[in-house]
Amino acid sequence: AFVARQHLDLLPVYLGAAAADLAAFDLGIAIPATAFIDRNGHVVARILGQMRDGEIAERLDWLLGDRSGPPPPALVTHLEVGP
Repeated sequence: AFVARQHLDLLPVYLGAAAADLAAFDLGIAIPATAFIDRNGHVVARILGQMRDGEIAERLDWLLGDRSGPPPPALVTHLEVGP
């Protein structure tokens, strides 16, 4: 429902990842975790934890654009550490 609500259903979205899948993309064990993969199959950005407004668009705009400017940060972490 989130994917449809955010109009992300036009992109390939992998749901139901297991621990081995997260490790393959170097996403650690945190959920949610997001990997952005370029058309050559390389992980070019990762977001660990819940994304903030604009983080998807920022990365997709760069990936799908001419890449003339600097890329967004390759790793963003929004994980809360306990006490």
